[in-house]
Amino acid sequence: AKAMEMLHRPSLHVIGLWIQGAALELAVGDEDLRKDSSTQLEVLARGLTKTLERFGGLPLGLHLQQDNCVREGKNTHVANFMLAMVLLGIFKWAQLGYLRKGHTHENIDQVKPALKH
Repeated sequence: AKAMEMLHRPSLHVIGLWIQGAALELAVGDEDLRKDSSTQLEVLARGLTKTLERFGGLPLGLHLQQDNCVREGKNTHVANFMLAMVLLGIFKWAQLGYLRKGHTHENIDQVKPALKH
């Protein structure tokens, strides 16, 4: 234990993406990875791409539930991305939902999906 204390332990940035019934993705990045909407949308785009490849299509609509942090998801970049997905015909509808402050102990943070590959 003493030897481990002297080692450099970098902080990691972890993003979880749960596409209900399709995928549970965990993206882990270096400590210098920006915590902003660009990172969030990159993870979302990768998850949707994997879902498309796995199932051969996407659902009619998309409900994106995110943390209530303006830096990461509650901003015009995310809203514009969602709007573009509808205008391009990728989804028929899209909606945004934000978790309330202090949501850490709610069921959304305790998800244990049963996925079959």
